[in-house]
Amino acid sequence: MNARSGMALALNETPGLILVDYMMPGQDGLSLLKDIRSTPDLQYVPVIMVTSSTQANIVARAIKYGVNDYLVKPVDPVILAERTHRWLPLDQDERNPAENTR
Repeated sequence: MNARSGMALALNETPGLILVDYMMPGQDGLSLLKDIRSTPDLQYVPVIMVTSSTQANIVARAIKYGVNDYLVKPVDPVILAERTHRWLPLDQDERNPAENTR
């Protein structure tokens, strides 16, 4: 799936978690992450970036753009399951820290 298709699917489905690869056809995962974080309906959806890149500048940019977690390929299935379960239970109030200040 490319970034454009992934974004369209996310807007249509409003997922509980988004997995993004850094290397995607067309737009890279960092650009998609920026788009997700700038979209009101998706900005608080947890995002895990899964990639083969261990370059510090890519990791730093992903953190800057709001990634919740970062996994390096090959990903151990047990670790992927743990990280997924870490972020999936979050409801909208837990995802949006600004909402918790009421």
